[in-house]
Amino acid sequence: MEMDFGNIDYLAVGTLRQRMAYNAMRSIQILEKLSSFTPVLAGTVPINIDTESSDLDVLCYCEDYQIYKLVVLSEFSDLKHFRFDEFLVRGEKAITANFCS
Repeated sequence: MEMDFGNIDYLAVGTLRQRMAYNAMRSIQILEKLSSFTPVLAGTVPINIDTESSDLDVLCYCEDYQIYKLVVLSEFSDLKHFRFDEFLVRGEKAITANFCS
């Protein structure tokens, strides 16, 4: 069965850490708030190879970085440990936002 990582409902019945991830993501409505940027949950938690220090990675696609930046800052900058960085990866602009729910 192929996993649809754009839909996190499978986490609700997964391992304890997957259920915790599901609850954290739903509580801040991250996928809904980033829906116009095609968010996809990636990393170790969705495939059940996470460790105690694993975090959640949400990958997004945008054509207009300014709009993406405005959405991220307006929706998540008030969360604990928020950090926003812009940098180049192989000549392409990239953005990371880190925070705790």
